Amino acid sequence: LEVLIQSNFGKDDLCVHLTYRDDDMPQTIKEAQQRAKNYIRCLNRARKKNGIPNVKYIIITEMSGKGRIHHHVMMDGEMDRDMVENKWAHGWANAKRLKPDKKTGLADISGYVSKAPKSARKKKGQEKPDDERPKGGKRWISSQNLQKPWVSISDDPHGMSRKKFNALQELPEDSEMTQQIIERDNP
Repeated sequence: LEVLIQSNFGKDDLCVHLTYRDDDMPQTIKEAQQRAKNYIRCLNRARKKNGIPNVKYIIITEMSGKGRIHHHVMMDGEMDRDMVENKWAHGWANAKRLKPDKKTGLADISGYVSKAPKSARKKKGQEKPDDERPKGGKRWISSQNLQKPWVSISDDPHGMSRKKFNALQELPEDSEMTQQIIERDNP
């Protein structure tokens, strides 16, 4: 998830925090995720009226230690922040512009929003709320228009022979032979 955030969002994109009023709190994570999807549909309708393409987003849904459900939404910054906040009808919305760090990029915010549920970080033996993370499920949903991050098939340095490794080191980066070796090892 962190790599997906780093690959798709940057300066001037938005991180929106969505919370619920007490009288409008969803009963389950599934219901909360459905409300978040409806929010995205509402944003897309407004964007279409303004000639802006559909939103690129990742929605992370969490439950606090007190049992309050909330969402973190990473999205492109092509829409006005006030409009983004005003479209959330279930409670409070706070949209902030992303400001990547020169050295770490968006590592701080992506680590914060993608953290494990609190119960997963507690000591063994303590049970987590049944609906916090369904077995085999995930806490986030995303748009289909995100760029998939490039992942090397083999990050194992032992996956390449010493002879090939040494030969690769001696070749210039832009040589045709270097490109062929890399493409052959990473189809």
